[in-house]
Amino acid sequence: MLSRLRRRLRPPSKQTTLRNGGFGLRRVKQSSVVLTSAALVAGVLSIAGPAEAATTAATGIPITIENSGKCMNVAGGSTANSAKVIQYTCVASATNDKWVVVPKGNDLYWIQNVGSGKCLTVYGASTANNASLIQYTCTTGANETWYIESQPERPTMRFIGAGSGLCLDVPGRSTANNVNLVQYTCQPGDGTSNERVIMPPTTSAAVVHRPFTTKQPVAVIQGGLTPAGATAPVSYNWITGTHQWETLTVYDADPYQHDPNAPEPYGVITNGYGYTGRPVAALLADKRVQVIAHDAAAGDVHYSDESATGTGDYPDFNDIGGAMNSQPTVGAYAPGQLAVYAIINGALWYDREAAGNAQAPIGGWRSLGGTGLTGVPASVPNGSGAQIFATTAAGQIQTATLNGTTLGDWTSLGGTGLGDPDVVPLKGDKAFVTARAGDGSVVVKEQKADGTWPADWTTIAGVTAAGNPSAVIGSADGKLDVSIRGTDSQIYVAQETAPASGQFSGWVQISDPTGAAPQSDPTAFAYNVPSGQSFAVVFQTADTDTNGPYEIYFPANWTATPPAASVARAATARAGLHHKAIGKPKKIEKLTVHATK
Repeated sequence: MLSRLRRRLRPPSKQTTLRNGGFGLRRVKQSSVVLTSAALVAGVLSIAGPAEAATTAATGIPITIENSGKCMNVAGGSTANSAKVIQYTCVASATNDKWVVVPKGNDLYWIQNVGSGKCLTVYGASTANNASLIQYTCTTGANETWYIESQPERPTMRFIGAGSGLCLDVPGRSTANNVNLVQYTCQPGDGTSNERVIMPPTTSAAVVHRPFTTKQPVAVIQGGLTPAGATAPVSYNWITGTHQWETLTVYDADPYQHDPNAPEPYGVITNGYGYTGRPVAALLADKRVQVIAHDAAAGDVHYSDESATGTGDYPDFNDIGGAMNSQPTVGAYAPGQLAVYAIINGALWYDREAAGNAQAPIGGWRSLGGTGLTGVPASVPNGSGAQIFATTAAGQIQTATLNGTTLGDWTSLGGTGLGDPDVVPLKGDKAFVTARAGDGSVVVKEQKADGTWPADWTTIAGVTAAGNPSAVIGSADGKLDVSIRGTDSQIYVAQETAPASGQFSGWVQISDPTGAAPQSDPTAFAYNVPSGQSFAVVFQTADTDTNGPYEIYFPANWTATPPAASVARAATARAGLHHKAIGKPKKIEKLTVHATK
């Protein structure tokens, strides 16, 4: 009945209990900027536009029947037990046709009405076809908990009763108002339109395939320690040339101090899927790695959580909906809690992780408003919430704080023609932002101690960027390092001259022009290993799918020496750096499809 990704080639030394229920995947400011290049640090005028007002996310969502286009509705707006759940024309201001999908563990959900606070329930705990659906006081009874099944290559879902194994259904495929919803045998394959539902931000059941992309940035993050490990492993994630998500976990993560006892690298790859854009990785509260990827077929966000800290083992890949055209990302929501963010139709949307519950809140997408936003947002921790950054269609970067379900006023940081922001959290709930400007220069801005922002962007001059920069605090002393891919397809790094100074050295060409040619924008990431805290820059080459991503490691306390507005290209500038392709493990497990009944 329910389907999800599972792995083939499971090594006998690893044991993973796969979940028996639940859902997973069944198939395979208008302002101008003056950029000066005469000096390394140049003031950039950025006239901030007006701020947008704060918004609060809606409590519930409409759930629409695909066949009729009508909403699930509690008849008459009743708050009483046993009131019928019907389909009815959607009303924006109504609460009896708004619902909250509440994770209850073991892949089960309540579908709870906003107006009454009661749950979608199968009348009399019946297991028979055509049993009526009603609302009733929420309990953990099997007749009022539901599995949510994603549809292959479709932006739709099915609700399947935990007690009966039957699907929510509109009898006779009626499109009329006031028809009582029932449960009925789930139809084969994708099912039929009268048993499929649409949840925001999806607005249509139409299947729209997103174009595939190639050679996108690698997502890299150092995870948590294994019980027996001395060094936390590093997780590398990328979309392959065949559009699969592939992850590689490396346990011998110190390039300057080899660990002969470290386990072999561990790899996992999807089998028969189609992903677009780039994956994004983040750490859960217990230091397990979470990875998201963008499904090209339906536009949904798929995610997978490492089964145990430091193992590199991913038991399944799940679908949390979305049906978006834009690239999603994952980042901070609250202390110890992540959320997935995306720009959809010019507005900011998010789907937050359920606090204290590893089960994703399917149906949890909410709009935080905003107009004219574009690209990929960024999120970093900020006190009890998060600070969000996004770019407008005019190329200005805006920021706002998110606390709970309320997004504060947007503040414009100015700019024109800026790309996606890359943001690094700093001490004291501050942030550092860098982006590519319209002329290819790299600009930066660092938040002040009082929370305000400088009026001007600062340009790191000398190299024209081909794509977006990637920044990181690379050393123990807190200096920032910014990496880019130039229009000459070489990788460069500029380093802050002193912590929190906002002043940067000249660019150092760190890639070898006679070596592996970079074919993606770089990703800079920090790591802490026995030889010291430092950072590395990772990118794709022509051989990534064969030999793994290419990585350039920096020794602890590395210092960039080029003076302002200069570029160091000589081989001596790369002295002490460690270059290598990550390599691939002897065995790579495959996430594949297994349906269960």
